[in-house]
Amino acid sequence: MTLTTRIVRRLSFRWPVVVGLAAIVALVITFGLVPSTSGGFLAQVTNTTNTAGTAAYFTCRAAISDPALGPLVALPLTEAAGSTTATDISGTANTGTYRGPMTTTGALTASDACPRDPGTAWQPRATVSYITTATSRTAPTQYTLEVWFNTLATGGKLIGWGDSNTTSAPLTTDRQLFINSTGNLVFGALDSSSVKHTIASPAALSMSTWYHAVATFSPATGMRLYLNGILVASDPTVTTSWPYFGYWRFGYDSLTGWATPTPSSFFHGSMRFAAAYSTVFTQAQVTAHYNAGR
Repeated sequence: MTLTTRIVRRLSFRWPVVVGLAAIVALVITFGLVPSTSGGFLAQVTNTTNTAGTAAYFTCRAAISDPALGPLVALPLTEAAGSTTATDISGTANTGTYRGPMTTTGALTASDACPRDPGTAWQPRATVSYITTATSRTAPTQYTLEVWFNTLATGGKLIGWGDSNTTSAPLTTDRQLFINSTGNLVFGALDSSSVKHTIASPAALSMSTWYHAVATFSPATGMRLYLNGILVASDPTVTTSWPYFGYWRFGYDSLTGWATPTPSSFFHGSMRFAAAYSTVFTQAQVTAHYNAGR
């Protein structure tokens, strides 16, 4: 017997019969007595704009592998230490090869990049470790570059395009993100006349801090560089790109002629979820990918 039933029966027994069933029903409604077989809950979401919504992505893995963005290569970089293959989840079979010792970070925490994604992060050692993809392909004429990274030193290539995947220093390099000698993040690209163009973050990066970097290029928008979801540099005058066959390279590539001499062209730090796309990210897409990793 439910509480509601007991109350109703007790009331029916003690009150005069003339009260009738209608009065009992009114009493039940007045005091909010409902059958125990029904249930529910109340919830309220409140913020400064009194709105609620859903995130485009819950994990970095989902973000970099979204087929709608045209991923050309998408490396989670979450393999176990000692791995030789960098798995590509872009759907284009653009597998990478770890060259040099493959080491990883320890367990990641909630303050690190992409905390909802399992696994550790690739930790390339300065002067010896990098990744190259296996198959020569045509350089994209418009593209987006993306990577989460934590640097421990100034200098070093994060991601770029080069004409060799076997030698440590290709003859031609561009479509790249790197850190210069003063610790600024730089986006570099060749135009159709093989002239080098660069744009850089106005402030130097902090050591041992995770960052999300995105660079975009297209004939319509030129060069754009985002750091932690914010547009920090742009050059709309660069509207052409240098066409050649090549490979994606991560963690190292020649920086000769691209910047003032750097301590090393090898990146020294940690990296995960690096990708390149055939589409040009909008600000909303940059923000969605940044939020996926926070």
